[in-house]
Amino acid sequence: MTTEETIIHLVARQSDRSVADIHRENTLIEDIGLDSLDIMELAMEVEDEFAIDIYDDDDAEKVKTVDDLIKYVESHVKEARAK
Repeated sequence: MTTEETIIHLVARQSDRSVADIHRENTLIEDIGLDSLDIMELAMEVEDEFAIDIYDDDDAEKVKTVDDLIKYVESHVKEARAK
């Protein structure tokens, strides 16, 4: 499974939506309806799935959409592998 597919599955599971309903351009809060607790739980799932440390508060402000999350994870996975 690609990073994109994995993220979409994680978001779908966290939001109790179908994978088909999750698109890169969807905002996590407004479009998908995640609240702050959902976002925190999603972050923990992403950390576990990709073996990375998820964003701090500054990074959290930048991650608004599914696409932002995919790009964030892809860049941090690359950084983790480079270490």
